[in-house]
Amino acid sequence: MPVFRSCEAGYPNWNNNDYIPSGVEIDFSPNGALTSPNTSYIQAILAAQGITWQGFVSCFENFTGPMDGIWRVIPGNSKMPMEMSNT
Repeated sequence: MPVFRSCEAGYPNWNNNDYIPSGVEIDFSPNGALTSPNTSYIQAILAAQGITWQGFVSCFENFTGPMDGIWRVIPGNSKMPMEMSNT
């Protein structure tokens, strides 16, 4: 199971093609990509929910603004956002 850490922590970057053994925690930094082949699809999903596209961030520490509410995490190999509530 991947565990994502700060980019500054120096762990290897997440790569969707790497084998991740089940039941073992492995530390990674986020992929860091600022583009995705799914960007237009993600923008459409968010627009349908009345949310203005803000763009990608390369590291968790680059998030700005309030972190309360609903977070939408879009895995690089997926077209479906996962929602996590922080409320």
